[in-house]
Amino acid sequence: MSPHTGSLYYNYKGINSIVPMAVLYINLKFIVIDLGAYGRQSDGVTFTNSRFGQALENGLLCLPPPQRLPNDTTIAPHVFVGDEAFQLRSDFPRPYPRNRLEDDENIQLSPEPRKVI
Repeated sequence: MSPHTGSLYYNYKGINSIVPMAVLYINLKFIVIDLGAYGRQSDGVTFTNSRFGQALENGLLCLPPPQRLPNDTTIAPHVFVGDEAFQLRSDFPRPYPRNRLEDDENIQLSPEPRKVI
């Protein structure tokens, strides 16, 4: 990145950066990628301002309706999972705060970083 990009790309770590935002399907394949957000923006702001975030907010994604869970009678919506940087919504749950649970208790919504394709 050019050293003359200005303060919008200068993040809290003191370096210039561009924020990537991606949505992955359950099989870890990318279905949405958004690049180019300013490094000084938070992940939540980057998501809210992205085309995908705007489409989600305005109900334009044509998401499937809630479905019955396997081997259960519970009806559950399809959701996106984020971390504490994202606004909590019914279609966007997030794991419990890191300081509240042990890592092994938080594994279902917050697995260790892994390689995605």
